[in-house]
Amino acid sequence: MKNPLELIPGSWFEGLGVMAGLSTSVLIAFQIYEEYTSSAVSTITPVYLYGWIVVFSVWLIYGLKFRCLAVWVTNLIALILQLILVAVILLK
Repeated sequence: MKNPLELIPGSWFEGLGVMAGLSTSVLIAFQIYEEYTSSAVSTITPVYLYGWIVVFSVWLIYGLKFRCLAVWVTNLIALILQLILVAVILLK
């Protein structure tokens, strides 16, 4: 019996991966805005903050190694935004 996922073109999965990855970046952008506009001390823990830098870096390297556009582009964007978030929090 044929796997039903094989009936879906690979380009659809690539597009879905890009949308999912970009949604992560949108969420980080909202957090950047919140941290930048708030005078309150950040409640984001360093482990959480820097942990995502590690996660995005690993996926970026993976995407580059296997030439997976949906993975490396979206994780590069997320990594840059996460670094901006770190800077915003540290400069408060």
